[in-house]
Amino acid sequence: PAFADRPDPRMSRRHALVRLDGAHFAVTDLGSRNGTAVDGHRLAAEATREVSRVVRMGDSLFVPSRDV
Repeated sequence: PAFADRPDPRMSRRHALVRLDGAHFAVTDLGSRNGTAVDGHRLAAEATREVSRVVRMGDSLFVPSRDV
């Protein structure tokens, strides 16, 4: 089944913003209820952090990649 068939109940519809800023990815938590973590460190609401490896939103893990 596709990801859309198994939504993460802990992820908000507007959970976080992930953007590529030149050569680096940055994540900003958009005030989500269940939080966002970047490389194992929880972000405060509205905080931004550069990503080295992995982003966690709710119970889902994301690995940003420039070549996909």
